[in-house]
Amino acid sequence: MPSKELTRLLGLREYQVVCIDEETEKGLTLFIEPVHPGPICPVCGQGCLFVHSTEDRTVRHLDAFHRRCFLRFEVRYIRCPRCGLQAEANDLVASRKRSTKAFRRYVGSLCKLLPNSQVAEHVGLAEDTVRSIDKEYLAQTYPPIDFRRLRRLAVDEIAYRKGHNYLTVVLDYDTGEVVWTGEGRGEATLSTFFELIGPDICKQIVAVSLDMAAGYIKAVNRHCPKAREVFDRFHVVKHLNDAVNDTRKLTLAKASEEQRSVVKGKRFILLRRFGSLEDHQVNELAELLELNNDLSTVYLLKEQFDEFWVRGNAGSAAKFLDAWIREATESGISPLVKVAKMLQRHRRGLLAYHVHRMTNGPLEGLNTKINVLRRSRYGFRDLEYFGLKIRQLSIERSPRQVRRAKRAIA
Repeated sequence: MPSKELTRLLGLREYQVVCIDEETEKGLTLFIEPVHPGPICPVCGQGCLFVHSTEDRTVRHLDAFHRRCFLRFEVRYIRCPRCGLQAEANDLVASRKRSTKAFRRYVGSLCKLLPNSQVAEHVGLAEDTVRSIDKEYLAQTYPPIDFRRLRRLAVDEIAYRKGHNYLTVVLDYDTGEVVWTGEGRGEATLSTFFELIGPDICKQIVAVSLDMAAGYIKAVNRHCPKAREVFDRFHVVKHLNDAVNDTRKLTLAKASEEQRSVVKGKRFILLRRFGSLEDHQVNELAELLELNNDLSTVYLLKEQFDEFWVRGNAGSAAKFLDAWIREATESGISPLVKVAKMLQRHRRGLLAYHVHRMTNGPLEGLNTKINVLRRSRYGFRDLEYFGLKIRQLSIERSPRQVRRAKRAIA
């Protein structure tokens, strides 16, 4: 094959293939030389006439003809009148790297699809080297975060390792992109993020969707004076389901043997929404609720609370919430009273839902993807790298990126 055609196929711009330097069954090494004879200073861009010295380098390039391809060339050192001794400008290989920029982009794109161990086996590199290349690829591919556009946030934690090891994840609610991850959970961790973006950005935050964790609430109130915390509806549903399950356990403890056979194994039916039950499950539920008045009361109030989320405005929702809390408190059922007191304490944040219409749904969906990523990589020792991969996930699935992909297909 003519050297010009081979140069074009390999994507070499500033260099051209001179000859095959070495060839084996598994790989080949090509000797290349610059297209332009005069080297250019990498600092000021000035051309230089005289070469001070040269150094032989061999770097990994994209595979060619099902074999690993290496490029050998001479790095020319020049003495620039302005900048002193410099290695010539080179768009092929970054400084002090053992592979070309094209190869590193290829490895980074593979790491989006495959675990690093499989990528390392495929390209014939150490796994640590693949991780290093992917970190560089992530930093170069995705734009730096512009905190100035933040208005609404979603905050949640995710376990990254067994033993109560957590990361706090902060999402830009309007773009669907993760803007920060930090080790730990609670007030101190989230405060680190707010201190990073600064008081001016904090003042423009208008709403933060989060669960009812006291630490996160304190951090938002402390740093974001204009923000309203919006409590996630899915966490409220969890507390209501816990009340139903705790009442089921109390019923089971007091039941006779005949009653136990009715109650036992019915947890799923009690926690599932009534509209999602099948016909035979509805019959089992009716039999179960007839068994105990307390269990029937808690279940009905749990189902009734769904109405809170569909109220048309905050005023109507407030009347419903106050009536529901009053009825739950007067029931005297301890698991239900506990939930009622919790909802009363967080009344303001619950009503904020009807102002901002925010939930942690986008972040919960992303957390599922993050867990899949973590398990496929058998965990992450490098939390900075884990944060970059989370950001990559969020950007790739953000509404903005989805729209761009649809336009590109069209």
